[in-house]
Amino acid sequence: MKKIFLFLIGLSIIACSHKITTDGGEANIGNVMINAINKKVSMAQFDSICIADTLPRNLGYWHFLDLKSYEDNKRVSLFSYVKKDGTVYRVEKTMDDSVKITKRKIEFYEE
Repeated sequence: MKKIFLFLIGLSIIACSHKITTDGGEANIGNVMINAINKKVSMAQFDSICIADTLPRNLGYWHFLDLKSYEDNKRVSLFSYVKKDGTVYRVEKTMDDSVKITKRKIEFYEE
């Protein structure tokens, strides 16, 4: 009984100990992906985004992925485009005259 009691006390001390951290210099090392755009836009707004970000407005030049929705078994068309600076664009066609666009930008951190 005494061993079990000591084991539980030791386990609680280990579980409640403080996290050991360094000086914080290692926190910003590596790459971080930031969501710049994540919304539903009309086709006119999509054309404006393509002009501003120098993207092809014709989705035929984008990478195409055709999927089926798990819940309602409908087709979902996804288009993706990756720029050389690490920016990733994903466009999902919706049933109405609009698209859902997601823009993710990779921020590079150096030492």
